[in-house]
Amino acid sequence: METVIVTTEENEARKQAGSFVAFGALIVATISGLVWLWEMVSNWQQLDAPYSFFAAFYYFVIVLPLKTFWIVWTTLDQLELTEFNNMNLTISVLGVVAYAVIFFLALRFVSKKIKLLGVGYLRQIGILLLPLLLAGAWWLFICIGNWLFS
Repeated sequence: METVIVTTEENEARKQAGSFVAFGALIVATISGLVWLWEMVSNWQQLDAPYSFFAAFYYFVIVLPLKTFWIVWTTLDQLELTEFNNMNLTISVLGVVAYAVIFFLALRFVSKKIKLLGVGYLRQIGILLLPLLLAGAWWLFICIGNWLFS
């Protein structure tokens, strides 16, 4: 029988490879979860109550404003302001970048005005996360109730 000696360098290389695989799996799971969540929130009308109310909140607060970027892009791209395709592409990109700057400046302005009312930034984030917490609590309550009474 042959004895295998693993050096410290080989052991470290194995740990790094395992960490890299775990990190990659985490990235893939996160992206998959976000795609699934985007689809669920976009189809909020098909969900059961009260989940449809929570999903509608996030649809109108997050998804709909983000979809306007695509609307700006397609509008500028289909206008064909010039006869040159590359120039039209550049105009579309610059238009979306300008829209993004205006969008985030407006979001910052609204957030600062809300802060002047006495609602701090952390509390604003809490208000945005409250429907998510309520939906999770409702789901947990239903699961425990179904388990207890089954």
